[in-house]
Amino acid sequence: MAEFAKLLSDTLQKSLSDLKDFATDSPVLSQDLQDVTELIVLHLQSIMDLNPQKSQSPSPVIASLDSGFIGSTDLIEVINHCVSLLVTYRVLDLTMVENLRKLMQRVSHHADRKVRMALSKKIKGLYVILDPEFTDSNPITLAEACLKGGARIIQWRDKVRDKGEQLKYCEPLAALCSTYEAVFLVNDHADLAVACGASGLHVGQHDLPIPIARQVLISDQLIGNSNATVGEALKGKEEGVDYIAVGAMFPTLSKNNTRPAGLETLRRVREMVDCPIVAIGGINEENVQQVIKTGADSVAVISAVTKSKDPKEATKRLVGLIDRAQ
Repeated sequence: MAEFAKLLSDTLQKSLSDLKDFATDSPVLSQDLQDVTELIVLHLQSIMDLNPQKSQSPSPVIASLDSGFIGSTDLIEVINHCVSLLVTYRVLDLTMVENLRKLMQRVSHHADRKVRMALSKKIKGLYVILDPEFTDSNPITLAEACLKGGARIIQWRDKVRDKGEQLKYCEPLAALCSTYEAVFLVNDHADLAVACGASGLHVGQHDLPIPIARQVLISDQLIGNSNATVGEALKGKEEGVDYIAVGAMFPTLSKNNTRPAGLETLRRVREMVDCPIVAIGGINEENVQQVIKTGADSVAVISAVTKSKDPKEATKRLVGLIDRAQ
């Protein structure tokens, strides 16, 4: 046990310099991490000379940390091991343990936010929505044609079938998107997004509220939402969405009860938020460049691709137009 304590102490000491880089955008969190790490190292010193009969082997993650801190997840595990060890030897009281647990939650949330920020940068280019009501093709075959054509985001939207039936499509779609390094999103159903391992969830104004959806999702899954007004977009951003969809840009037959947003709303939202923006609604080859030039990072389409005789070629044409407009 003494050797394990020494390994933990050495690992944490090596990590101190890396902590400064982990939370540069949150100075208070960075300082708290350094303070608690130094405190734990100090307490570990007090049990280094103990030699209990029962030995304990370090976890694979800790055992592999021979060059110091290599990631926030590793740091969380190291500190959790330290806390468990110190509790075992009654070095820490319950109040200190609770404070450490809360700090680890903050570290975890911070790390998850960074993961989502990195993933949200992939919300760019052509975003294809697969809705069985608007295609006669097999959804998996159609998705692969779109991905081969250059689509970067696929969303599954099914307003009819039970979620158990949808899962049969969502699981292979998630795997397919992973193969193409594309983003796969599920519309409406947070539990379905979790079950199939999707990159995230897309919700409308009348679907599950963003804070509640976040509780259901895995912490590093994305959330995007639909907005027709600047006020809705700003509220979504305040609630923590990772991308904002603005629409309808133009009249569309692909969804009932859409509200017009238009290019002016898109322009104003672009001026007010720094997260990725997806334009949606009535977008086709004739108007896609206008939407991109107004400020959209990504363009969502349904019929322009799914009702095409050759979805792959239709995707290629749209991708080419988007690339030239950016």
